[in-house]
Amino acid sequence: MDFKCYVYLIGVQLSLQFIIPGAYYIVFGMAPSIPLLQYTPLLTTPVLYPLLGYFLEKRVDFTKVSWKVLGVIGCIAFVSILSSALLCIHAAGYAKCKIPDLPWFLGCILPLCIFVYLGIKKVFEKAIIGSSVSGILSLMGGSVFMVMILDNIIRKSVATLFANYETDILPSIYVVLITVLGGMVAGLIVKQIPWLKRIF
Repeated sequence: MDFKCYVYLIGVQLSLQFIIPGAYYIVFGMAPSIPLLQYTPLLTTPVLYPLLGYFLEKRVDFTKVSWKVLGVIGCIAFVSILSSALLCIHAAGYAKCKIPDLPWFLGCILPLCIFVYLGIKKVFEKAIIGSSVSGILSLMGGSVFMVMILDNIIRKSVATLFANYETDILPSIYVVLITVLGGMVAGLIVKQIPWLKRIF
């Protein structure tokens, strides 16, 4: 895939998982009746985000990623997240004050992911990192794939332990932290198995 194909894929994902559903909610007060994402395998999380990571690492000319460019991406990410929050509140009003399952708005985090990835890479571009910190970062980075795979399983299991985790900030933070740590621990365990170590 060339650069334009990746940009097109990102644009389609934002349209199907954020812009179109958001407009549909505002106009009709409900989620789109046709589950578009069920018929677009390339836009599912286990496929899209590894492709996005490869795109940012291998296809983006990092020498052209200035702080100004990062600022623009950061502003887009902020507007995207804020818009999603407002849409969730709007959609919750139609659900009689109960937050519904809103997978349609997951596209809003895509600009944030791009901003965080490029931003961290920019910050550490010329930084001198100690061996201990480098080891911790390497450990965390090596566990990302397992965290992504187990995210839904761990999160739903942990969420039952916290009341109102979808509406209160602290329970939400606890659920996220436990989910990430659980995925990291699982990743470390899996890496002890020789034939799985090559995959994870």
